[in-house]
Amino acid sequence: MQEQKTSENRIGQCFSGEGSQDRLFCSSGELPVGRESVLEGIFAVVIPPTTEMGEIDRARLIELTEETLESRGVSGITCLSSQGEFAYLSQVERHIVAETVIRTVNGRYPVLVGTSAVATSEAIAYSRHAADAGASALLIAPQTYIPLNAEEVYHHYEEIAMATKLPIRVYNNPMATKFDITPGLMARLAEIEGLTSIKEASGDASRVEEIRIATKDRPVKVFNGLHSTSLDAFFHGASGWDVTLLPALMPACVELYETAAIQKDWEKAKSLFRRLLPLFTFFKSHGVNRSLRAISELIGAPIGPPRKPIAPLAYEFREKLNSILNSINIKTL
Repeated sequence: MQEQKTSENRIGQCFSGEGSQDRLFCSSGELPVGRESVLEGIFAVVIPPTTEMGEIDRARLIELTEETLESRGVSGITCLSSQGEFAYLSQVERHIVAETVIRTVNGRYPVLVGTSAVATSEAIAYSRHAADAGASALLIAPQTYIPLNAEEVYHHYEEIAMATKLPIRVYNNPMATKFDITPGLMARLAEIEGLTSIKEASGDASRVEEIRIATKDRPVKVFNGLHSTSLDAFFHGASGWDVTLLPALMPACVELYETAAIQKDWEKAKSLFRRLLPLFTFFKSHGVNRSLRAISELIGAPIGPPRKPIAPLAYEFREKLNSILNSINIKTL
């Protein structure tokens, strides 16, 4: 009850960076001129640390957010995405994570808050809370239990957009949601005011270019959403990377992004990607969240176990993971 009261007391606060002349991220939800322009580059997804009892470790969340912000090349922070375990958190816990991250960032960088939910009304409630807490933008995937059709998904986003003034990043993650936001549907969604970008995680990197073509009349920024498709996505024109990582892994991925997406040095980018591919393949086989929590233990900066029923990485796979980390010069215990 005390945590819930603390969470409620924070709602409505404004946060601004130290020394900044203007408040960038305010509880009113109003968008300063040029707000959309900062929503590009690498957005680092922060996994909420947990105690051994499985509760949110707020102190460690603050530390992890600060450590992530200190990583060179990070453009923004994302919380409560799929790897941020939003689906396994209560409403109060989701509020606590969003508010803690926003307050920690304190206006220094944009903060993208995941507000996905099965019911439209629930997604609107989470979106309004994120706006009140000072989020810069929202990340929303169409969560399904009963299968949805394209028209239902369109109206889902339309109603959320009407309820908040924050930019919305559409999240296409059909492996998890069982619904695929096709380039054609994205072209329709782009007509909704406020839908300014998409996190593309279908596994088909050519979708990046297809979306760019389909939305040429109302361009949206396309973010790569998977580790394993990153190089191909950048080749097809992805303007950013919404990626779940730990601070120790950030330098290598920032270098890959800058080399491919900005410098267009494809030979060097291929070499960097090949070096990281065993790790990305491990993520694909064993799960990103589970793998990163195991990595945090191996490097001596633990962030706790995943939320049940997700189990920690089995010990028989940790030796292989340790070897992969050593191959990319990540020191382990």
